[in-house]
Amino acid sequence: MLAITDFVKKWRHYLIGNKFRISTYQKSLKHLLSQVFHTLEQLRWATKLYGFNYEIFYRPGNENHVAYALSQCHYEPLETPELHLLFMVSFSILVIITKLRQYFHAGTKGQAKVTKLTTNADNIHHFKFINDLIMFQNRIFITDKNGWHSKLLQE
Repeated sequence: MLAITDFVKKWRHYLIGNKFRISTYQKSLKHLLSQVFHTLEQLRWATKLYGFNYEIFYRPGNENHVAYALSQCHYEPLETPELHLLFMVSFSILVIITKLRQYFHAGTKGQAKVTKLTTNADNIHHFKFINDLIMFQNRIFITDKNGWHSKLLQE
């Protein structure tokens, strides 16, 4: 039920006014609208779905291959624990962040900005230079020079 409400919340702008089907292998969800709610969570989840035009179809797990496969965790332990760390570190970095790092690390204007912000007595507690990025109160600082704000909005 949590997965369904999260899905509807994320895609609501496409779902409002359109009829859609929810396919599940959990038989209890088939009778969602006709059952009596026993917990507050069930009531909250159901109220999040009111106003949408949908049908819930029950298909047993062996027939509903996609939903069944996504809900199952096929975990095989790896021989070395170091390999688990490789999976945890995998994430994408925005192109703009890479360009910003190059600007602050190699560009003369960027290096001047780093020096100005990190050595000024008034700013020393707020600005830090970490991993080739200027950080302002633990957030990435993006200068408006060279149109960085518009580049970020385009990204």
